[in-house]
Amino acid sequence: MISLLDIQKFLEEKAAPKYRWAQFLDYYFSRDLKGWPNWNDLKTWPKNLKESLPALNNVEEIKYFASANNRSSKAVIKFAGDQKLVETVLMRYYDYDTVCLSSQLGCPLACKFCATGQGGFIRNLSVLEILEQFQAWVIYLNKNEKADSLKNLVFMGMGEPFLNWPVVKEAIELFNNNYQIGQRHITISTAGIPEKIREFADLHWQVNLALSLHAGTDKVRQSLMPIAETYSLKDLWKSLNYYLEHNNRKVFLEYILIENVNDSLAEIQAVIDQIVKSNPKLLHLNLIPYNPHEAAEYQTSSAEQLRKIEALLTENRIHYTWRDSLGQDIGGACGQLSKNS
Repeated sequence: MISLLDIQKFLEEKAAPKYRWAQFLDYYFSRDLKGWPNWNDLKTWPKNLKESLPALNNVEEIKYFASANNRSSKAVIKFAGDQKLVETVLMRYYDYDTVCLSSQLGCPLACKFCATGQGGFIRNLSVLEILEQFQAWVIYLNKNEKADSLKNLVFMGMGEPFLNWPVVKEAIELFNNNYQIGQRHITISTAGIPEKIREFADLHWQVNLALSLHAGTDKVRQSLMPIAETYSLKDLWKSLNYYLEHNNRKVFLEYILIENVNDSLAEIQAVIDQIVKSNPKLLHLNLIPYNPHEAAEYQTSSAEQLRKIEALLTENRIHYTWRDSLGQDIGGACGQLSKNS
């Protein structure tokens, strides 16, 4: 598949005027797209400049699924090259939409509560394959309305963004520069790779950081996330404190609540102690009821236990939010994305 760099080199070889590159960017990153980008629709380029170039997109097929309450939709994209599938989710709020992007096909981290991790890892996505997920929603929305509502991006789909960081970083820069999506409207979610968190901190970006914490002790975290056997909570909190010291920006701690696994008050108290020891003003806990799927046999915490957790957090003045589990009925909620064949 052609890349953006290939197009730049092609124009240089043809000694084309610089405005040809600007014309391409205006077309490729347009929010008015009603179909996949192709050279025939790039009307500002002469025919002889386009005719020798390969296809402009890598999508063979796409299927959309809408939740019953119409607050979320899922797109399953099949790539033409290796016929692999990637999933991306659109979450609809009152006055804006958020796109959940995947960074890898599958995931190598094998978190036990996550359908993606249980399905194994295939490969990293390319920059254009990440952009094509966003274009899928531009096309989808433009069929009935306008894609101007797409305001936020979260790298919380399939894969670990920091394990494909050069590509994800370039994609963020393209979203920022060409779709005019501000850095503060973009979130990177990681399972916790300390050296990558420090590298991210050194960028001094305004991009949000979210950490999949899911436990207050190493024992419980290791039972859920194999990566915790490599990186202890002590190492992880050191890297988070490094980030906070160098950026002074809020960090979101993601916590999926699983019955009789990580939802005891003792486990939550361990999380509280870590937050208080670090920086309670800049640490925000996102509580996520477990979303069931075929790859795991866990249960969501009981309503009674959730009330006890909420009371404990309130008593300790911890900033927290209950996160909406949008898209459960279409397999699009947190931890449910699983297409990998």
